[in-house]
This record gives sequence, C-alpha cells and structure tokens, in this order.
Amino acid sequence: MKAILKLSIVVFIGFFFGTANAQYASLTSYKSNVKGSSSKIDFTEWSTLLRRNTSIKGTIDYSGFKLDKTSFDRFVKVLTNTKIANNWTQDERKAYWINVYNTFSVKLVMDNFPIKSINELDKPFKKEFFEINREMMSLNDVEEILASFNDPRLLLVLNRNSTSGVRLVKRAYTANNLDEMLDKRVRLFVNNPQKNNITSHVAQLSPLFKKYEKEFSKSTYVTVKQFINLYSNTVIKDQKIVFSKFNQEINSYQVYGK
Repeated sequence: MKAILKLSIVVFIGFFFGTANAQYASLTSYKSNVKGSSSKIDFTEWSTLLRRNTSIKGTIDYSGFKLDKTSFDRFVKVLTNTKIANNWTQDERKAYWINVYNTFSVKLVMDNFPIKSINELDKPFKKEFFEINREMMSLNDVEEILASFNDPRLLLVLNRNSTSGVRLVKRAYTANNLDEMLDKRVRLFVNNPQKNNITSHVAQLSPLFKKYEKEFSKSTYVTVKQFINLYSNTVIKDQKIVFSKFNQEINSYQVYGK
C-alpha cells in the first residue's frame, strides 16, 4: 500500500501544477492507463440498495443488504474492476472513493452480521479484505487516499458502521451532487445535538473532529473551530472544547442477534 500512496502523492503534485493527464489517487496497476480513458461509473444500483436498506436516521439494515446480495455483489464487481484515468474529474474521483469506502464498510459488517460492535472484528479498518483493480486494499487505505484531497468533509461522511459516525445517506455520491451532499450531511451532523452539543459554556464535539485535527490544519479551514462555525447554528467563541468518546456500537436498527 505504501507504493499506492507514493504514486497518489506524485500524481497529485502533477495534477496540482496543471498536468492535465495526471491521474489522482490511482493504484499501481493504473499506471498504464494514465494517458488513456475509462468509462464513468453508474451509481444507480448503489443508490437503490441504499434506499431499500437504510433509514432516514442513517441506521442500516444489514440483513436487508444480505437479501440483496446479488445486486450488492454486482455493484461490488463494478467498483473492483474500475480503472481511474485522466478523463476523470476531481469530483468524480472523490465521489468514487467515498462510495468505495461506504460500500465495503457495509460489506464488512454484512458478511459478519449479527455483531454488536465493530470491535468484535479483527482489525476491521486495517485488514485488506477487498480488491480494486487487482490491488488488495483496506478501509484505512481508502481513507488515506481521501485525506490527500485536503477536504475534511470527505472523511466526515464515511460510514464507520458505528453510532458515532455520520449518517449514511440514502443515495450515492456523484460528481454532480458531491458538494451539495457533502455540505448537507456535514451541516446535519454538526447541528445534531447527539453528535455535537454546543452551548454558551462548552462545545462537546464528536470524536471525529479530534481524529482529523491534522487534516483540518492542512485544509483551507485551518482549524476544527473555524470549520464548525461555517456549519453550526451556534458559534464557538470562547467555550471550552471537549471531545466525546467514540461509540463503536454498530449503526443497525435491528435487535442484536435477531
């Protein structure tokens, strides 16, 4: 995976300085495809699966995903065989990797359901359990690719299979809806008192903001406080900032063990 990340950084630098043919966050096996093009992905099937198997509160019907296994596996195959090339825009790349993460994070729990906590699995985020264009990857690998875009919103909307994460939206991310959906999901997350409780005395924030402090410092937002104030109905001024503990209980609306 180190080779993948090195390639991602090299390609990003080329893209940043105006190299039109550069390929961002690509895998090693994509090298030969940089000067070519690849077809864009239709995420309709993933949106259909999400509508059927997630609630408006963001909880997930993992058993329902199991019943939709044929459709789910068909979409997984699309993601697995996709090659990113120079004709992809930055937003198309971002949307693709978000959907990759969310799809395989659902698969991780779906394949092991029923479980009560993500911690019941062995190194769930570090384990290389899925393949993208003949490269084995982990959820952490995809997270690092998304982090290199320097937009913390991409990291906040990832499905972490836990109640502490941002709600899984009922449709796929695409290049056309990316900014709108990112802003909407982040705004809802920031203003959800169960996730972030900001009063005149204290700002109790999600542990995700602690986790990504470095990523915020590398972005245009500079600080977590500045980022939150762009979305929050209650501004953080001089309040004491504390971070909640991460709750690893899975985000399923089914009774455990049923």
